[in-house]
Amino acid sequence: QMLSKAYEKNKKDILWVNQDICSLDLYGTFDAALSFLDCINHITEEKDLEKLFSLIYNYLNPGGVYIFDINTVYKFEYVYGDNVFYDISDDISYIWQNNYDKSKRLCEMDLTYFINTNEDLYKRYDDFHVQKAYDIEELIRIAGEKGLNCKAVYDDMTFSELSDDSERAFIILKKEV
Repeated sequence: QMLSKAYEKNKKDILWVNQDICSLDLYGTFDAALSFLDCINHITEEKDLEKLFSLIYNYLNPGGVYIFDINTVYKFEYVYGDNVFYDISDDISYIWQNNYDKSKRLCEMDLTYFINTNEDLYKRYDDFHVQKAYDIEELIRIAGEKGLNCKAVYDDMTFSELSDDSERAFIILKKEV
């Protein structure tokens, strides 16, 4: 449904595809690739991450860049942790429960939404995610082994260096010419 809406809004020379990121099958090469909103954190197996970086390398033109963001280890340990988040409002309410296993660096996220469909009726939606906390150095090493060199790492939505309490990092990889 999301791709249909995107196509309706922008029919210009964009190929809209729905695929598993670790099994990309694209139609040509490109100069840049972007993965945002914790995409990499959702890849919980190193072999799948290696496969993704290999595929990105294959589809990037020489000199092309791959830019992605991740939730940091700090965020998983000190913000998400084993915490519960919630919001209650007239249109939507949610309960978000986390279970973080520090030894495996895996965070299970159990979300329940209640969306107001009219004045007296709310519809319930349940969602479950697992995300992995990756060390920046680990990602850079794996990407480098697949031919993608790290050009920069920035703090969330800035061009600043990461700090010890940065919650999100943006990483720029490049396929050298």
